[in-house]
Amino acid sequence: MSTVKQLTPLHGRHHEWTLLLLLALAYGTTSFDRWLLPTLFPVMSADLGLDVGDLGNISAAFGIVFGVFALIAGTASDRWGRRRIMIPALLIFSACSALTGVFTGLIVIMAVRVILGMAEGAFVPALYSATVEASHPRRRGLNMGLLISAFPLFGLGIGPIIATQLLTVVPSWHWVFFLSAVPGLLFALLLAKRQKDVPNYPMQATDAGPKATAREAFQFSSLLRVLRRRNMAIAVASTILALAAMFVLGGLIPSYLTSVVGVSVTDMGLIASAIGFGGFAGQVALAGLSDLWGRRLMLVVEGIGAAVCLLFITQVGNSPAALFAILFGAAFFCFAILSLVGGPIVAEAAPRGFLGTSNGLVVGAGEIIGSGIAAALIGNFVASAGLATAPLIAALCVGAIALLGLLLIETAPRITERRRGSARSTVPSMSGETL
Repeated sequence: MSTVKQLTPLHGRHHEWTLLLLLALAYGTTSFDRWLLPTLFPVMSADLGLDVGDLGNISAAFGIVFGVFALIAGTASDRWGRRRIMIPALLIFSACSALTGVFTGLIVIMAVRVILGMAEGAFVPALYSATVEASHPRRRGLNMGLLISAFPLFGLGIGPIIATQLLTVVPSWHWVFFLSAVPGLLFALLLAKRQKDVPNYPMQATDAGPKATAREAFQFSSLLRVLRRRNMAIAVASTILALAAMFVLGGLIPSYLTSVVGVSVTDMGLIASAIGFGGFAGQVALAGLSDLWGRRLMLVVEGIGAAVCLLFITQVGNSPAALFAILFGAAFFCFAILSLVGGPIVAEAAPRGFLGTSNGLVVGAGEIIGSGIAAALIGNFVASAGLATAPLIAALCVGAIALLGLLLIETAPRITERRRGSARSTVPSMSGETL
């Protein structure tokens, strides 16, 4: 019988699911706060005299510090524990979201959003590691999918609806930012009581070497040790490519729809909402399948699925229903890549004692290179080559992920146990029969 089935949760029968719920809601709250500024920017810009260029500068600064602090805090959480990183980060993040509604100058708002980016960058890798450590090995893919699905659902799906509706009942947009801090403060309090820094199940890392000491986990050279593993290098590259494709989906496709396809602004808003809802559906529907069918197969399928959908965007004309469906499909597969790579693939490839470092490296490199450098390069290229090239560029990015998936070493417990069982069954016994 599989040893994985016999694992007993250290922190009680319901700890895994109650903690997963709290972590997912906390992650959804940070996503809502992160995307609140772009959502309210049309209203804010009229009051503060800001333009789209200012929004771009604020977003770029946010992304860069997010990536840098993800690298630092992921490693720090290996040394000091997930709880000591997540709780202060969530408190600071919530406070900065509220402070965004206080100030009216560009420089001060940018400074507040930079601090907010530092806090979220510190929060996310510790959050991912805490989820993995709370999860049964056979549910790592499913649980990470459920967790990360909160990001598109709250930030890109429900969030804009809530924010714009609040504008109709509060005195001004300032109050929306004030109210956004309340859920984060509440979840910080609940997580402080619930989060344990001892894994709920034995991690059963694939690394056969000794567990890293706290001192080793905090050294910068640890990043090189992590990157030497094939699956970790593939995870980093896949995250960079996926976030570059998401920049096209979230940043360029709305303009593509109005300028190239010719849909109205009203229809564009409805069509673009498919990104949030499609991303949520993909991360929920596909995450658990990697536990059953393997990480390698699902990474290839998700890359191909996203590429096909992005290519079909150029073929469906200007029908809002058709465009919504195809954009839903692109986000469905593209967001699923992040939950697969950032969850079970990293968890099963990380050297012992380096889970936070590994998550920090994947998240940090993805934000700095994928959401920052690659996004800037893609934006400049599209500006000169034309918006019609945007879907093709995104399709090339996710298509490359499918190719990387072919190089992935399979680590899903169900698959590896099945293979070991098949190998044992073919070993001849002393009597000449098979076992």
